[in-house]
Amino acid sequence: MPIVEWDDAFSVGIEKIDEQHKKFFSIINRVYDTIQVVQNRRIGSILKDLQEYVMHHFLTEESWMKNIRLSESRRFTNCNMKRRREQ
Repeated sequence: MPIVEWDDAFSVGIEKIDEQHKKFFSIINRVYDTIQVVQNRRIGSILKDLQEYVMHHFLTEESWMKNIRLSESRRFTNCNMKRRREQ
């Protein structure tokens, strides 16, 4: 039985990020299930999976945020160039 379950209320509206958040839920539930069954030999492997996925997720979010900032920066630059031409 899962300790945490995904709910659409958790969605940030970005499919790739939401899918990664769902994977966090899955890994957390695996850790919980493993602890419940007392299979200590698996815990280290699952925690390593969680650590690796956390890094993957944050790199994805960081890349996405940089792209958004770059888009906003380009939009700002284009807006400024348009204003200069109009003057």
